[in-house]
Parts: sequence; structure tokens; C-alpha cells
Amino acid sequence: MPGYMKTQIDELLRPKLPWDLLVKNWLSEVSRNEYSWKKPSRRFHDVYLPSLGGEEGLEHLVWCIDSSRSVTDEQLTRFNSEVKAAKDLYNPKRMTIIVFDTAVRDVYEFTDDDDFSGLSFTGRGGTNMQPAFDAAMKIHPTAIVMFSDNGCAEPKNPGIPVLFICVDNPGGAFSFGKTVHVTT
Repeated sequence: MPGYMKTQIDELLRPKLPWDLLVKNWLSEVSRNEYSWKKPSRRFHDVYLPSLGGEEGLEHLVWCIDSSRSVTDEQLTRFNSEVKAAKDLYNPKRMTIIVFDTAVRDVYEFTDDDDFSGLSFTGRGGTNMQPAFDAAMKIHPTAIVMFSDNGCAEPKNPGIPVLFICVDNPGGAFSFGKTVHVTT
């Protein structure tokens, strides 16, 4: 096969999807996995059953943001804007942002009424996701979104929904959670 044909086929086999849309779809899916007892099911008059995706939505969403040396300032700014967009769109009752490199550097807590501003990121060391996952699991989140280049050892599976947004590392995937690859 001629070389130019191979390039055209390769481009055809790698569709470009807007990663922010994939994140929004995942967040919608996670928020609908919550059951609510507030509104009875209309299909069953004699039995009181919970409804899926009721008013509760996302109870507690944790964002882990990699601030290691391999992540650029531009990528950190993009991560921050995506977190703000998700807060504006889904407005979880509680949201925690954990900034990490080899250790947890900053933790920000927000409720659904708080203004999202005043964040600063410290770090710039290596990358180790495990301290961020450990800190997240101590506060019992509904789900975790991890922004990173995934250039580290695989952390332990926390047993809750995890979305890895992997920047500029096409091979950066782990054995659990869902991974969305982003090229900047």
C-alpha cells in the first residue's frame, strides 16, 4: 500500500472527539447513578421505590489536579477552566479540588453556594497519584476526576467511579476507571 494511503487510513481510524464533551457525558452518567427516595416512582402505586437520577445528582465530586513539573501552566489553566465549567453545569452539593505532585499540596473545598475563585497551584515536583487518591477517599466522594499526564505508577483502585483526563500521553491509561486522552 502506498505511504499516503496509510496516512489517510490512520487519520480515519483516529477520530477526534471533543474531550470536554466526553467529560460532560461521564459526569452526567455518574450523576444519574445516584438514587433518590424523594420522589416516588409513578409506575408502582403499591410499592415505594427510589428513582434513578433524581434531584440529588452529584453529592460530592473530587477533582485531583497534577501540578508536577511535566504539566505546563497552559494545561493547569485548562484544567481549572474545565473544573469551573463542571461546577457551573452540575453544581455538585460538595466539590473538593486536590492539587498534588508527589504529595498533596493544596486542598480546596466548595459547596454548591460557593463562588469558584482564588485558586493557586503549588508543586512542580515528580508525580505520584496515590497520595491524592488517599486524601480523596478519606472524604468519601461520589466520583473522582484526575487531571494528569499519567506519567507515574498506577495508583490503587479506590472502588468508585474515576475519570482520568490524560494530557499529551497517548499510552497513559490504567487498569481501572475511564481514560480520556487529550492533546494540547
